[in-house]
Amino acid sequence: MLVITKCLVQACDELNIPYQYLDENQNFISVKFDRPYYFVNFTTPFGRQDVVKICRDKDFTYQVIKDVIRTPRTKGYLDPFCRPEYQKYAKIPDDEQIVNDILTEFSFPIIIKRNQGTRGRHVYLCQNRADVEHAISRIFDKNSKNYDYVAIAQNYVPFKMEFRVVVFFDEILLIYQKDNHQAQFVGNLSPLHWKNAHAVLIEDAELIDKIKSFIKPLYSVLDLEFAGLDVLLDHQGNFWLLEINSQPDFEIFVRDNGMARVVEIFKKLLLRLKEKTSSKREKTGY
Repeated sequence: MLVITKCLVQACDELNIPYQYLDENQNFISVKFDRPYYFVNFTTPFGRQDVVKICRDKDFTYQVIKDVIRTPRTKGYLDPFCRPEYQKYAKIPDDEQIVNDILTEFSFPIIIKRNQGTRGRHVYLCQNRADVEHAISRIFDKNSKNYDYVAIAQNYVPFKMEFRVVVFFDEILLIYQKDNHQAQFVGNLSPLHWKNAHAVLIEDAELIDKIKSFIKPLYSVLDLEFAGLDVLLDHQGNFWLLEINSQPDFEIFVRDNGMARVVEIFKKLLLRLKEKTSSKREKTGY
């Protein structure tokens, strides 16, 4: 059973909400009100399909948010040798010319990463042309299970701190710092994937208010229901929105802080579902 599922089950137990396991690994759960709602691994019943698709696609995310919130400049590149039916959309005919375009559009250091990657996999901090060539070749390697048909080039933002901000509709439920100041880099640029990195709970009211004000414009362009925002604080005191995760994972946070805060998050989700079900019954009579 996943950590996130354990938190969901404990929330159900504390609220006396019935549930049923639908798979042998106990990560596919039906939560029962007047009708069932399904939680599958990291997927919850919250999130419109269009918004989830945008959040999973870094290029789409950038196009939607770039005019309303500070975010690193980003450009997507389609694999010129992707499936034949999509090759007509490739504006650049080969990898070498993609590298040339990246070097024209961006200054070093440059972040190159998979468009739909997660957990810091295939994210490269490139300091020269050879680094960019290597990153593009790895992302477009069709023999790899991590192949992506779109590579992302992005301005690198030197940052002082990185936070995960968990939001539920327009409410911040949790903020924690991805603290790697005394950690060892082991090949994954994502701060919490360094050896001995820690998820540090943020309870500073002033900092929370600043982050809340920073992310507020996001809601004018995205109907976020349940999401994890990766927010950077640079050395000049500016916040940057790096990515949006529509299926936030709490494994490292629970490892470092225990389950209680995440259980409370799932209580809020469950009570919202209960309220939604009751409201529908009142309107329809069934």
